[in-house]
Amino acid sequence: DAACGVEPGFTCSGEPSICVAACGNGDIDPGEACDDGNTTPGDGCSGTCQLEGVVNETEPNNTPAQAQPVPPTLTSAIAASWGVAGDQDYFAVTVPAGASLRVRTFDQTGLACANIDTVVMVYDTDGATQIAADDDSGTDLCSDVDPVAQPGVANLAAGTYYILVNDYGNNQTGAYTVLITIQ
Repeated sequence: DAACGVEPGFTCSGEPSICVAACGNGDIDPGEACDDGNTTPGDGCSGTCQLEGVVNETEPNNTPAQAQPVPPTLTSAIAASWGVAGDQDYFAVTVPAGASLRVRTFDQTGLACANIDTVVMVYDTDGATQIAADDDSGTDLCSDVDPVAQPGVANLAAGTYYILVNDYGNNQTGAYTVLITIQ
């Protein structure tokens, strides 16, 4: 297929030749738990696009002042949950100048949002000024704050930014995974 030779992020496979998405193209394709745009292991997303080093959420993290620090890797996966109705989960991520943030949520399997409905808000370095928000742009009812669709998280000034993950309505309990990528 000629498209495979032209379309970045795809490879040709099998006979007859079939064009398939490749790990490292920046999109989470079927069979991938993450895709940070490269195949470098040790950065939170493996060379086969599986999560590495999933960190567990620590409580309390209900305010920007209590925000859980995100590990200093290009891609960080955090296994989290809302233990009681009204629980809010804040995460703090430090980005270098000119970097962009992508924040995606999944259910506890890290693949979809079959049992939860997430809402993600990203706040500036002051912890109060919202620069992006998303509800349902990801798989199923998952959130996906993407710097292409949300320029507020693109080309950021150096600093620590705050991410709030809530369930839609902020009135349920449940487990989820948040995938934070510095691009």
